[in-house]
Amino acid sequence: METNNLEVNTTKNKNPKGLVFKIISFGILGLLGLLALTIVFGMIFGYKGFIVRGESMEPIIHYYSFAVAQPRAPEQIKLGNAISYTSASSIQEASLRTGVVTHRLIRVVNELDEVIAEFRNFADYDASWEENGAYIVSRPDLSIGESGTVVEWYSGEEFTKDCIFLTQGTNREVNPLYAMASSAAIEEIPYQRIFGVVIFSIPKLGFILYFIQKNIILVAAVFISGILLYNLISRDLKANK
Repeated sequence: METNNLEVNTTKNKNPKGLVFKIISFGILGLLGLLALTIVFGMIFGYKGFIVRGESMEPIIHYYSFAVAQPRAPEQIKLGNAISYTSASSIQEASLRTGVVTHRLIRVVNELDEVIAEFRNFADYDASWEENGAYIVSRPDLSIGESGTVVEWYSGEEFTKDCIFLTQGTNREVNPLYAMASSAAIEEIPYQRIFGVVIFSIPKLGFILYFIQKNIILVAAVFISGILLYNLISRDLKANK
């Protein structure tokens, strides 16, 4: 009896095609589940999952990454955050066809058009930068070589829904002062257009999800056909034993 059990177990393990099929099946189910979870989670909590369709945030967020943005109150947003926003007039008017843009926050102005936060070069430091509640935050990760060190400057005034958030893509430039030196590609975004702050992104996953989105019927048909074919072959093999 022990010998027969050993033979049966050995036979069951000799089915690499079945194992490969199961791995592929679980992979497809996982991706479909991720899409469904993103949609449901977004509807409940306001999170926004999307495919990055541009290179303006390289090398921080890669082209065709899958990214998730977390909704934040204006006072919770910080300089340097990668914020995602709609090209529509507000997130309420955004649709599935409306583009999602993700850029780095480099400056904030209040309703009086006064700058209340921005990146600055510490080489130009002045004592007035830290007067009347203003303060600076060191950013050694954004070093600009011999010319100085980048710091975040905040006036102390809290960001509100009336503020305008100025953004620009990193575009392979890690120095935010590069962005501020030129008005090129800088966008002024009202808070009403902001989905949130990107909390994570998965490189290359967007390629697969984009293909599934555009070919959902084909993917579903191939997946179901594969399951049926696998079941038929399994039954024939068991019947012939």
